[in-house]
Amino acid sequence: MKNCLATIPWRFSTERMVKEYTRRFYLPAALKGRLYAAEGFRLAREMQEHKGFIRCNWHQVYFKGQRVEQLRN
Repeated sequence: MKNCLATIPWRFSTERMVKEYTRRFYLPAALKGRLYAAEGFRLAREMQEHKGFIRCNWHQVYFKGQRVEQLRN
């Protein structure tokens, strides 16, 4: 364990973790928040209405069949 921490300490750096979390999670969340807040929260209201529609009509959802396709690389 000591050898690991001696050879790769940058992976356990708090500074690195904060920078990574900021880049991967906090900044995208802040941008998404601005998007939802624009135009008097219009998009947020539309999303809420759509979720309500889905909840009210969920009992009507069904699958007619299934089809499996092989993924191509």
